[in-house]
Amino acid sequence: MKCLQELLELNGVHKRFGKSAVLQNISWSLSRGECVAIIGGNGAGKSTLLHIIAGLAIPSEGSRVELEASLRFGYVPERFPALRFRPSEYLHHTASIQGLDTQEATKRIDAMLNVFQLQDIKMTLCSKGMLQKVN
Repeated sequence: MKCLQELLELNGVHKRFGKSAVLQNISWSLSRGECVAIIGGNGAGKSTLLHIIAGLAIPSEGSRVELEASLRFGYVPERFPALRFRPSEYLHHTASIQGLDTQEATKRIDAMLNVFQLQDIKMTLCSKGMLQKVN
């Protein structure tokens, strides 16, 4: 039996907004190579859970423990602000924040714009789907 390396743990996580409990007693772990789906109805707490997993929100109780020092999460929200950038400008900015080499970033960005068939127009003119592809 193959033993998977755990990357992240949630231990007894609760999340409240005021008096309203959104998440209650969530304990879960993510291991290298796993693929996970989070399902539930409107208001079930899926987005809140994803925010906690990505480290964008802090649990009201319990803990989020990263077991891998180099662990990095990406999160694509449903709504993405229509910035005044072009997709290539936004992606270059994001790449610089991540510390990617400019030439390597340019190669990757050009390839992804091609793969996703994205026009390099102002993001204020992009559809919701185009914005999600950029994000």
